Amino acid sequence: MSKLVIPIDVSQVKDSDRGQQKVRVAAKIGEKVVSQVVSVKAGKAEVSLDVDAKQPLTLAIGPDNVSDKDLFNFQTLTTTVNPTQWANKATLTLPPFVVTPQWWILWLGWCRVFTIQGRVICPDGSPVPGAEVRAFDVDFFWWWLSSSQVGPTVVTDANGHFSIKFTWCCGWWPWWWWQLRRWSLEPLLIDKIRPVLKLRPDLKFKEPSPEVSFDIAGLSSVIPPVPILPQPGLTPSIPIPPPIKAIASKVDPATIPSLRERLVGVLPPVPELERLRIWPWWPWTPWLDCAPDIIFRVTQNCGGGQN
Repeated sequence: MSKLVIPIDVSQVKDSDRGQQKVRVAAKIGEKVVSQVVSVKAGKAEVSLDVDAKQPLTLAIGPDNVSDKDLFNFQTLTTTVNPTQWANKATLTLPPFVVTPQWWILWLGWCRVFTIQGRVICPDGSPVPGAEVRAFDVDFFWWWLSSSQVGPTVVTDANGHFSIKFTWCCGWWPWWWWQLRRWSLEPLLIDKIRPVLKLRPDLKFKEPSPEVSFDIAGLSSVIPPVPILPQPGLTPSIPIPPPIKAIASKVDPATIPSLRERLVGVLPPVPELERLRIWPWWPWTPWLDCAPDIIFRVTQNCGGGQN
C-alpha cells in the first residue's frame, strides 16, 4: 500500500466556527472506501490514507456527519488521483484543499435531527390511543408526486400523543437525489393543472404518463430560449463531477431550473399552484431543501379493519 497525504486549509473560516464540525476525507477505489475524520480547529490539518497507487481513485472532502458512501453523493469537494501522479513514489502529497467560509456554512446545515411531536384526537376532541403514525416528506413536480417516509412508525400513547425523531440531510448532487426518489402520477394534481394548460391551447403538452419526462421538443416554437447565465451562489474550487451516465441518460434534474424559466413566461400565473409549491409555478431545487415538507398518515385498527 502507498500513502496519500491530503492537506486541508480552513484558515479562511472564523476561529469560533471551526470547532462546530469536523471534516471527513474519503477515498473511493472501485467499491471500496477508506476514510478518516480530522479536527480543523487550528485552521489547517493533514490526513494520510493508505491506498493502492496502481488504481485510480476519487477523493471527497466534506462534513463528518455524512457517511463514507454518501460523501460522494453530496456537494463535497472532490478530485481524482491517477496512478501516473505517483511517479513510482511511496508517498503522494496533494495540493491543499481550501475550504472557504461559504462551503463551511453550507456543510453546517446539511444534516440535522428533527423531532415532530403531535397528538391525534377524534372530532369531539377525545384522544386516539394506539394509532400508528407515519410521517412522509413529499415533493410535487408538475403532476407527479414523490413521498418517502422519514423516521420510524410510532404508536400514540393513552393520551393520543406521539413523537417522531429523524435525521434529515440536504446538499445532494441533483442526479443522486433524483436516483433516490420514486415518482407516481397524482390525480389530484392532474385535476388542478389540466384546466390551466387549456388556457394555452397552443402549448402542446404531452398527456400525463407514469414516467417523468422533460421532453418539450414540441414547445420549442412557443417557449423562448433562455440564455445560459452563471448561477449565483457557491463556486466550487474543485470541478463538479458529471452525473453518472446511467442516471443522466434518463433525466438530468440539473436542467430543471432553466426549463422553469422558459415555462413561467408562457404559463398563466396560478397563486394556488404556487402556494402548493408545484413546479414550474414554484422554484424547485429539492436536493438543496434542508427542511422536509411533511404529510402524515394515521391508522388505527378498529372493529377488525384499518381506518
